[in-house]
Amino acid sequence: MENLVKEIPLSEVMATLELLGHLGVTRNTLTRLRVRPELTKQLVKSMLRGPMFPKFARDIMGKNFFGAEEWSYFYHELRSKQCLEVTDFPWGEDVLNSACLLCGKTVKDCHFAFLGLDRIVDKPLTILGWQKICPTLGNLNFSSFSYYVPFRQISWYAKEQFATKIMTSLRWYLLHIVPVLKDTTYDQQKARLPAELRQDEQARAYDQQKARLPAEYEIPSAITEVTKNLLVFRETRNFMNLQQRAYCDDITSRGYHVDVGINENTLVIGDMGSINYGVGVAASRKLPSA
Repeated sequence: MENLVKEIPLSEVMATLELLGHLGVTRNTLTRLRVRPELTKQLVKSMLRGPMFPKFARDIMGKNFFGAEEWSYFYHELRSKQCLEVTDFPWGEDVLNSACLLCGKTVKDCHFAFLGLDRIVDKPLTILGWQKICPTLGNLNFSSFSYYVPFRQISWYAKEQFATKIMTSLRWYLLHIVPVLKDTTYDQQKARLPAELRQDEQARAYDQQKARLPAEYEIPSAITEVTKNLLVFRETRNFMNLQQRAYCDDITSRGYHVDVGINENTLVIGDMGSINYGVGVAASRKLPSA
């Protein structure tokens, strides 16, 4: 057991206390740690196991991070209940600084971490909910409209369950920024397929791509991928997914997987892919097992 009192110089202790103060730790916080050993043990165990305070994750991820503070600054403060339910960032520094299993880059450079919300104020944060909040987001147009009625634009997915009912959970997400496992030969083949065969062909390609994902990853819902794209642009002002589309796990009423991507300055949501894009899959890091 290390004797930290003897081994750590006073200057390092002072620097640590100064940092903790900047992060919101008070003298009362330190007193609680001394008088409540069970709380201290839980905190130390959490630190050693991997999860970290969101502020530490933000320091590592830089612009590739969107937490409670960013939600409050750009949109609306979290509700009290949401604040109480927000957990520590579940992935440790070892994961964020490791080589990506999908592209070989460092995880912190090719992934985007964000806190998922089920609601903003009291309104469900579905895809249609996002569309009402920001039909346009700076130079990124939220536009997947297919027909018009007077004074309104109606999306083709306006009555689809994936757009009207599905929300992200109130938890942390870590998604690969660009689609992975893009299969351009499938796009070329699909263009020559009769319409009645495209559904089976798309399902086959999707299953193959899903099977090739590392065990640490899963294919997220369309609302998760849409949220990631919007928040990446909000935080970086860059079109990270330009000219690329990703299949998501949702299936439309026609039986196709939903795909999400960005065409020029337009966020596109479809259900058949496109011969103009290499359609890959969205990839979300699974939550660490307890």
